[in-house]
Amino acid sequence: LVVKDCSKFVLVIWLWLAFILMQSYTASLSSILTVDQLEPTFADLKKLRTESHFVGFQSGSFVEDFLVKQLNFSRNQTRPLSNFGEYKEALSNGSRKGGVSAIFEEIPYIKVFLKKYSSKYTTAGPIYRTDGLGFAFAKDSPLVSHFSQAILLVRENQTRMDRIEKKYFGENVMTPTLARSISSESSSLRAYNFGGLFIIVGIATLLALLISERYIWQKPVSLVNKYLTSQKSPSNE
Repeated sequence: LVVKDCSKFVLVIWLWLAFILMQSYTASLSSILTVDQLEPTFADLKKLRTESHFVGFQSGSFVEDFLVKQLNFSRNQTRPLSNFGEYKEALSNGSRKGGVSAIFEEIPYIKVFLKKYSSKYTTAGPIYRTDGLGFAFAKDSPLVSHFSQAILLVRENQTRMDRIEKKYFGENVMTPTLARSISSESSSLRAYNFGGLFIIVGIATLLALLISERYIWQKPVSLVNKYLTSQKSPSNE
């Protein structure tokens, strides 16, 4: 039985710690077990188009015309978005709440977005090839040949391309499988996640120990007092 009040206090603190650890572990385990079952909400372009779902694109981008002219979306179905914050909010809300069901974007921007939000979103469907971007120079500019040669040298060196991609976009997060593995890693719990909790519990336990075990230093003092009293008694006689 727990008799001392300080002991009861320590017991309550440790039970509280055990409860928090158990709840955190359960939530983390559930997240890890279910993340492998996550699939894109819409993987079929036809379903997006025929069911009148809204789709997003970067404001001012050529993607809007591509959606309308090449993929046959109605212009009323497209929604311009300005930044990754709007991307996240629109996808979270969905078409029913004024958002979008999917976003069509250039691959570099998608990689940057998924690098930040890969635990909640992933890519789906085919990758569409477009004419891409180009450089504009004055007519007969000598820079044209230099730029063309430099671009060819970079594109022909896959190792250099991979190194540049990794430097600016991080690891490849384009596949749903890899995105889920990143989500699993980010959902895992480690000891340092509970560092503050353990410090609080440790301090509370130490204070309770110091208060409840005062006899550790009181007992020697009591023995000294008894010894001094016993030494004085014979002299008084």
